[in-house]
Amino acid sequence: MGIGSGRRRWIVITLSLALTGLCGSAAAQDRSKDIGIVKADAVVERPPSPSGSGGSARKTQKGTYRPSKRFSKVPPPASMEYAQLGLTIWRLQNAEGAKELSQEGDESKLEQVESGMALRLGSSVRIGIEPLTRQGYLYVIDREQFADGNLGQPRLIFPTLRTRNGDNNVHAHELVLIPRPPSYFVINPSKTGKIQTAEVLTIILSPTPLELPESLGDTPMTLSTALFQSWTTKWFAPVNRLELNGGAGTRTSVKVQTEGAKSLDQQGKEGQQLTQADPLPQTIYRVMVSRGAALLVTVPLKFRAN
Repeated sequence: MGIGSGRRRWIVITLSLALTGLCGSAAAQDRSKDIGIVKADAVVERPPSPSGSGGSARKTQKGTYRPSKRFSKVPPPASMEYAQLGLTIWRLQNAEGAKELSQEGDESKLEQVESGMALRLGSSVRIGIEPLTRQGYLYVIDREQFADGNLGQPRLIFPTLRTRNGDNNVHAHELVLIPRPPSYFVINPSKTGKIQTAEVLTIILSPTPLELPESLGDTPMTLSTALFQSWTTKWFAPVNRLELNGGAGTRTSVKVQTEGAKSLDQQGKEGQQLTQADPLPQTIYRVMVSRGAALLVTVPLKFRAN
């Protein structure tokens, strides 16, 4: 009799665990559906391609993204808004047969990489930033990150007088290339003697100009840690990072980007908007912010040994 009761209890417990497992699996599948795929037209609303431009005038932007956390389509509270910023990192590659990485003819290619990919020391990279939802004043601050977790002094690498004479007022879907072509960032170890693991970029898109400690010059401006921390404390917010599916590994020639890209950095071609015919940004940062507040995102460029 005791054995019979024990068996019944065992059966009940087993069924309960099975049902719990099924419910858990269903919940996981629901979460997976929330996180898995986001259509590009849900986060990139560029104007259609003008007729005769060589691109097809599509009503939607094709492509999909995978978000880092659940993507909500529910409108935010009235006092809040979703602010979005597109970012693409290109790594300079030389095609088969090229003798030098520094060659800038048709042999040189720029390879699109995901934002979390570790870059080899000595790599040459260029960064493209595209405001997706608003215009504002763009700032990019760079800090060295070391193996002990400490960060170096913040340096304002954009704007400087070398780009558009310091004019950093950008509109939605205008591309900013940093550094300005034909220059690149070169991933070199720090000269401090410490083991460096990354360059950490902080991108700020503010509706009004920030108060800087001095006038802009031709070289990056060193900022005080206190001033930089006041900005990060004021505008920090959780970020949903979305990566373009199938975008990593896409290549374009250096010549095409330098001569044909729609970029705020190119003289005589300022103010051109990207359209639905142009490539999508590799990474999108989506942040819920107070209306009228600045958008702030942090992008680590990680290093790895050769």
